[in-house]
Amino acid sequence: MLARWNAGCHTDAVIVRALDARGYQGGRTTLCTYITQLRKAAGLPPHKRSAESDVTRTAPARRVPSSRPLTGLVLRPANTRTTDAQTQVDQLRQAHAELATAITLAQDFATMVRERQPGQRDAWLERVGRSGIAPLISVANGLRRDYAAVTAGVTVSQ
Repeated sequence: MLARWNAGCHTDAVIVRALDARGYQGGRTTLCTYITQLRKAAGLPPHKRSAESDVTRTAPARRVPSSRPLTGLVLRPANTRTTDAQTQVDQLRQAHAELATAITLAQDFATMVRERQPGQRDAWLERVGRSGIAPLISVANGLRRDYAAVTAGVTVSQ
């Protein structure tokens, strides 16, 4: 399929027919999803039926997990992650620079809370501000608004 794509065929119907002729028995939805990923990676609109592209692909970019599994994966202490989970975190860090920064900041915040390190809070808030990552900046702004509660949460033992 990639050979056909790299030869300039970017129409899923044509690629699916060619694969069917070669005995492919998988689902059309899976193929069309894969081709859509290739189109996006090549900068083509998802439904464009054009063979005009000089982009050669080996595979679509690895998708970032949705927020819930990603949060669980990232916030789990490193010493409790499976090898596969750690590999996935490492791959995400390497594939997406902004995500690597977000992962580091989230893990640092989790460590600060788990290990009750209120002295790290202000430096963490400053690092978030410098990161330019809007969702984390929003979290940091909320923490600043509730500064006393955050301080109590980080310092008070249960």
